[in-house]
Amino acid sequence: MKRYLTIWWRLAVMSAGSTLATPLGSLGFLLGKLVRLACFVGFLVAMFRHTPSLAGYDLAQVLVFFMTFNLVDVFSQLLFRGIYGIGRRVRDGYFDYYLVQPVRPLFRAAFHTFDLLDLLTLPPVLALTIVAVRALPVRPGPSETALFVLLLASGVALAFAIHVAVA
Repeated sequence: MKRYLTIWWRLAVMSAGSTLATPLGSLGFLLGKLVRLACFVGFLVAMFRHTPSLAGYDLAQVLVFFMTFNLVDVFSQLLFRGIYGIGRRVRDGYFDYYLVQPVRPLFRAAFHTFDLLDLLTLPPVLALTIVAVRALPVRPGPSETALFVLLLASGVALAFAIHVAVA
């Protein structure tokens, strides 16, 4: 396990270095991600100015649902972005390099790219999720919070399975 964490860390540092090599482009992508998030939240808030509920859910409940989706999406993009390039690596013959390394090829392919920009979008997503949860009429207790985190982990695992199946 320690060896895989070390390998993941090295891959993440190399990927972050390539992201930071083009700071202006990276800033543009980061701003684009934040604007997209703000537009979605703004859309939901604007929609609830004209209707009290959506299929029986109020604004806070819809925001918790939407932000949960965003958390799963950000974590899966943050961790598994490397899986998207597997087809190109197979066609180019570069995947053979993964097969001769002393690490599982699926691990190497999935964690090849670490998206630093998604790491930077994680704090706003977490903050908006906390704000949405605090706006709920009933505050979740420790057991509900633990179950929520467990379901988030399950969602990230499911997203990984879908990413691998699509790749």
